[in-house]
Amino acid sequence: MINKKNIANYIQFLYQEKYNKVAPIEIINSWQKLNDLEIELNLKKLYQKWELNEVSIKLFENSFLSKKNTKAKFNLTIIILAIFLFGLGISFLLLKNNETPNEEIAIINQKNTNSTFNSPSKKEEPSTTIQNSEKIVTKENKKNIVETSELFQETIQKLINAENNRDFEKIYQCFSPNIVRYWDLKNPSHKQLKNRYEHLWKVSKNNFQKTTFVNQINSRTFVVNGNFSYFSIKENKEKQIETVTTFIFDSNGLILEVWGK
Repeated sequence: MINKKNIANYIQFLYQEKYNKVAPIEIINSWQKLNDLEIELNLKKLYQKWELNEVSIKLFENSFLSKKNTKAKFNLTIIILAIFLFGLGISFLLLKNNETPNEEIAIINQKNTNSTFNSPSKKEEPSTTIQNSEKIVTKENKKNIVETSELFQETIQKLINAENNRDFEKIYQCFSPNIVRYWDLKNPSHKQLKNRYEHLWKVSKNNFQKTTFVNQINSRTFVVNGNFSYFSIKENKEKQIETVTTFIFDSNGLILEVWGK
């Protein structure tokens, strides 16, 4: 559960996942001043701004909580070094004064809370969206992010097209050689995947998938909503279901994990 005890780390996590940047200390401090109820309300507004559905929200929060629970303890040397480097960073920011823009994940609709958060920049109204944070991403980085995202979505569409055409070799080309998960199969081999697809094709025909919405959760995770129609040979009738499928990619743009409902 996200609450006052872990909100600072969670905002850092969101900022890193969304923008690949460290969140400004002012923003962390502003969130820490909220109580649990205010945190819950503002997170809901943040999720709404990002247009996240319930599945995506759970993936974000579960990923954060999982990393938090499994994180190894830092030794004393690393802690001292981190404090030293942090001190240098603060000194640098003080010297730079207002040269670096205060871009942030801001608290949504601050007037609805009892706390007031003032931006250090003069006469600047409190930011009410995540969009301002995008300014700190360089044009080159943004271009790379967009191109990578398009590559991953292209792979998803290639897989769907190959499945509609029942072309297993093209299907297999979409998966990483080190595939970790295919639905209930763990680390499946080429033969295991082929057997699974051939079994599905034996019990159905006229399979057709159509994507209705793609939601990027982080740099390598996508949740895809779609419609899947097929003719059930066993039941002798056409069937249609709505699907929600999660894809995780490796660094080469190939599918590492896929599962859904």
